[in-house]
Amino acid sequence: MTTLPAVAAFRPWAAALLLKSALPPCGLRVGRFSGLPLASARQQSSSSRGATGVGRPQMVDVSSKAHTVRRARAACRVIVGEEVAKALAAGTVAKGDVFTVSEVAGIMAAKRTPDFLPLCHPLPLTKAIVECRLDQTGGIVEVVAEVHCTGQTGVEMESLTAAATASLCIYDMCKPISKGIVITDLRLLTKSGGKSGDYNRYEEEQGVA
Repeated sequence: MTTLPAVAAFRPWAAALLLKSALPPCGLRVGRFSGLPLASARQQSSSSRGATGVGRPQMVDVSSKAHTVRRARAACRVIVGEEVAKALAAGTVAKGDVFTVSEVAGIMAAKRTPDFLPLCHPLPLTKAIVECRLDQTGGIVEVVAEVHCTGQTGVEMESLTAAATASLCIYDMCKPISKGIVITDLRLLTKSGGKSGDYNRYEEEQGVA
């Protein structure tokens, strides 16, 4: 009788057929790597999750929450260095108007946040604005994004996504001048609306009650 390795060496398709014939009926598919029926593998997986306190990923149910006005502001710092800062100030970056393109990129990203962060809720944004501010002396660009909506959950992630994306766009457009640009200090500045109330980073850092 021809063994499976011998068949596999000359007839890969025959080996596949032999393997297929060795599988259990379709109602008893084998769980990957476990050697268990699929249902048992899933049950074991669920049990393991319970033991470690880790639940299945889910987009949380916000249907019971009231529609309120939500606002959030976020910022990100881009350390571009002296040469890039000079080019930004003079408007000589080869790819064009860096700040306008980056601001638009941030606004577009705010609207597409659930595409990047799978558990975020799609929200009907009512305002999204991004501003890039150049500190030429310090060789720094400060990116600030503000997002509003009237909805059942906040827009913190939309504002953070907008600031991060605008910063990445600055890097992309300026990297021919310098690869050493650093994107840092992505942070939420303020948020308002919703059950958790208001947040202000400045007040928190200053210890204001």
